[in-house]
Amino acid sequence: MIENIFLQGLGQTAKAKTYNSAIRQYQKWGGLLPSTSGKVEQYLVYQATKNTPMASTSLSLHVAALRYWHTWHNFNDPTQSIRVRETLSGIRSKEKRIPLSKRPLSIQEAVKVMNYVVSPSSSIKEKRDKAIIAAFIGTGYRRSMIADIAFEMIAGLHENTTDIAINLPKHKGGKPVYSVIPFSGNQYCLAGVIKNYANELPLKSGFLFRGVNKKDVLMNALTPTSINRIAKQVFERVGISDEKLSSHSMRKTLVNLLFEQKQSLEVIMKQGGWSKGDTVRGAYLDSNHKVQAGAISDMLDSLLAVSSS
Repeated sequence: MIENIFLQGLGQTAKAKTYNSAIRQYQKWGGLLPSTSGKVEQYLVYQATKNTPMASTSLSLHVAALRYWHTWHNFNDPTQSIRVRETLSGIRSKEKRIPLSKRPLSIQEAVKVMNYVVSPSSSIKEKRDKAIIAAFIGTGYRRSMIADIAFEMIAGLHENTTDIAINLPKHKGGKPVYSVIPFSGNQYCLAGVIKNYANELPLKSGFLFRGVNKKDVLMNALTPTSINRIAKQVFERVGISDEKLSSHSMRKTLVNLLFEQKQSLEVIMKQGGWSKGDTVRGAYLDSNHKVQAGAISDMLDSLLAVSSS
């Protein structure tokens, strides 16, 4: 039999880490691999009816992870059972959730976060958390993109006064993303925060952001869910509490702050890894009183200049 050298599976992507996390949760509950449709159905019912129910979106991800595992290992897929599909559909229909539109940080909130990020740290874990936020603010990445960052993708990480350049080889649609976090040398030097964390690590390869135990020992790479939780914890530490804030808020914050600074849409798209300008305009760019008022004022000033000439 000829070896299939093209078969790579999910590799070391954020999706792989998310799927692995879902599989571990299933096994911790008592699910066996390979599994049966009846066991998957019981798992869905349990997660949807416990005191703190799992959201249907998360359950859909868990089902997808189980489907992938069974298909990859050439086992019958228990998730294709009509009972499993109807159970998941029923959970979605009965779920009472109010969709929240994640908002960007205000300028005052962004300053609070930045002041915390550049403050002295007492542990590797604290340095890691601050470096994660610095990466969010400096790139506008999604949590999955932050989770994917590896040493091999970063240039300038170990040079004291150089910019950091991140080359994510793949993103949505398989497109690479190139982002730069400048070394400013001033109080709000995000590159310095990331270098400060990286230089404390005994690692020089693999994923940059990892779990840290109570003894400051590095563990496995963080999942996107863990990174989102860390972002929310940082917000709480600086006194910002709002259910409409998440790690995605910093993606929106970058867009709005750069727009206010009159940066081009092309620069914003390249830095954050957007492929469509309409997405940035429609989903991320909020109404901006200052920018919009300034645009109208500039227009009226030009008319006034013509009238006075």
